[in-house]
Amino acid sequence: MGYKKKFNKDKIQVTITATGGSMGFWVSEEKKIIDIEHEIFKLEKKKTFEVVKKEEIYKWIEDGKIINIQDKYIKGFSLIEYSDNKELEYGDKVMLKNFNAKGAFFDRGADFSFAVFDEAVSFAATIFEEGDVSFEDATFGEDDIYFDFATFSHGKENSPWPPVSFARTNFGEGNVYFRNLIFEGAKVSFEHATFGEGDVFFGGTIFDDASFETIKILGDWNMRVKKAETIDFSNSLIHGMINFTGAKMNQLKLIDTKLTGKLFISSEELHLNDELCNQNDAINSQKIFHHIKKITHKEKRDQFRLLKENFHNLGQYNDEDKAYRWFMYHKIRAEKVFKEDNSLGTRIKKSLIFNLKWLFFEKIGLYGTSPFRVALSMFVVIGLFALLYLPFSKNARTPAPFFHSIITFLTIGYGTEFMAFESFWFKFLSGVEGFAGLFLMSYFTISFVRKVLR
Repeated sequence: MGYKKKFNKDKIQVTITATGGSMGFWVSEEKKIIDIEHEIFKLEKKKTFEVVKKEEIYKWIEDGKIINIQDKYIKGFSLIEYSDNKELEYGDKVMLKNFNAKGAFFDRGADFSFAVFDEAVSFAATIFEEGDVSFEDATFGEDDIYFDFATFSHGKENSPWPPVSFARTNFGEGNVYFRNLIFEGAKVSFEHATFGEGDVFFGGTIFDDASFETIKILGDWNMRVKKAETIDFSNSLIHGMINFTGAKMNQLKLIDTKLTGKLFISSEELHLNDELCNQNDAINSQKIFHHIKKITHKEKRDQFRLLKENFHNLGQYNDEDKAYRWFMYHKIRAEKVFKEDNSLGTRIKKSLIFNLKWLFFEKIGLYGTSPFRVALSMFVVIGLFALLYLPFSKNARTPAPFFHSIITFLTIGYGTEFMAFESFWFKFLSGVEGFAGLFLMSYFTISFVRKVLR
């Protein structure tokens, strides 16, 4: 991200030019008009701002004046600094009256911690450049909140904290607009934030990592983001609706999430279309802000159970099948995990049970969701036993082994005079194939009927 700043002689104005590598608001070579709630904004590559010193804003706050810094340049604004200067206790709220920062340019970050916004607030088309941005413990009023087209930089280098934080922010009961934001290489935290029953819009936004851990969702959320590495709703309660349709994200985390509402999402957004056998089952490690969080098979199992139930409630049965496969995939691997005090016998037992489930449930029929896979397995078994019967054939030129394999698998039992029935091993193999036939035909019937009834 880059902006060139040129102050005039008296440093009353600054002209800011967006460089070619910037993703900020003024990157377009051509001027375009954008209508945000019937207000007109121009997309330009260069813009001149009036400079407002932070000390002047601090004086407005102290005097209880209306704060209108639309299209202004502000450097190093911090309510924590204001509170320290006024010798306020840490955590004391600071009232910002009729605050409007539409189209403003905050240089060296901005700190609105413990702010109280009394009416409708707009940070639309605002740029936060070169520094951390904090709205931690801020309180918004009951009116709508606008952050449309705002741009956030990557923050301070090597900082252990998320450079953009709305942690514990109270967004009130109005609608919240975060449409077409750019968090340029910046991790953003909404952890423990409070959202009311108003709708929340993140459509078209670009994230790196976004954490919505431990929040409660009551309204309708538009999460059709343009790009995101990780979106995390772990430990949250989703009572309303979240629409991910068309969202471009690499990972969605729902660890210990409670869902009483609805998630509109498809298997394409969740990357569930890959075959289980082609997946690397190594447990992922994701670096979330300042700590490493390992995702275990148990946590993945619980996430896919939630998605499976959500798809079932929405009637997305194909997506439900895909989520169910992943649920079972991680379930049997979670059951296999050894504990330190497990004896050798317990470890052998767990490994044996896992391998049997892996073969019969996963490989043969994709946990009962693929009749085609079961049917293919049936033909493979018939062919395999036909090869095993070859040594017992009285005439190698006849198709007797294959014929005997078919009638034994299907438990028809016609018999044939071309096979050596007196052999113990021949009888043993026939019995095993008969059992395999009963098992696979039952497996096929269940999976096929399940598809038909859907």
